[in-house]
Amino acid sequence: MREKIVLILAVTVMFTMSACGGGGASTYKKAAEAIENGNYEDAIELLNSIPDYDDSDNLRKQANVGIFNAVVSASTSPECCEVASDGSYIKIDTNPNNTKSFYNAGYTQTVQDINQALGFSDSLWEKMAQTRALDGRQSFESDEFTVTWSYHPDNGLNALYERK
Repeated sequence: MREKIVLILAVTVMFTMSACGGGGASTYKKAAEAIENGNYEDAIELLNSIPDYDDSDNLRKQANVGIFNAVVSASTSPECCEVASDGSYIKIDTNPNNTKSFYNAGYTQTVQDINQALGFSDSLWEKMAQTRALDGRQSFESDEFTVTWSYHPDNGLNALYERK
């Protein structure tokens, strides 16, 4: 799964490089290396440091969208996920049609896949799996991401992952 994420992110970096007319090629190379090593924030920082690129917010947005799209694409069931167009979140709905007694093991595995890809420990899944409707919306944070979730027997597990 990690190899697929690295490949998608490398393509995103190369696309951005060609869109900028090739300027800052050595910075792009360093960013690609950072992505290969899993240092996504370093890659975004390098890309934003290119002096002749005047739209660093858009570039960061592209990098965030690329990262989240890569994570979702590499998951078991990407169809239960939505990535915000501005790259600010991934939303997962394990029961998209709110069908009573609906269960899809692939959707549940997708939550675990995304937890792992974003660097959350296995304890997060345990907390999610133990959530009851009575508990309301729960949250958990890492250094880079915040995830909030709720569970209801009729609606399934709904999770929202946001970059800090």
